Amino acid sequence: MTRTHTPGPWKSDPQDTVRTSNNVRVADVRYGCDVSLIAAAPELLAALERIAYECRYRLRKGHDNGDERTLRLAEEAIAKAKGI
Repeated sequence: MTRTHTPGPWKSDPQDTVRTSNNVRVADVRYGCDVSLIAAAPELLAALERIAYECRYRLRKGHDNGDERTLRLAEEAIAKAKGI
């Protein structure tokens, strides 16, 4: 089963609520220190997916400057973020 998240970008408001750009509530954050991290989640996932893509490309070309380990870490985080 493929799960999809609410599309970003997300932003936080003064009441520690994370919302989409068209003002749909994504999350109410219990601790204000977490609000920025949660609001950045879509961009962080996109960055990890790009890193994984680049690592796979370099590995296919025969280069490995830590790419295998980086790819494994990125893929584990992507799977966790996607609930798979």
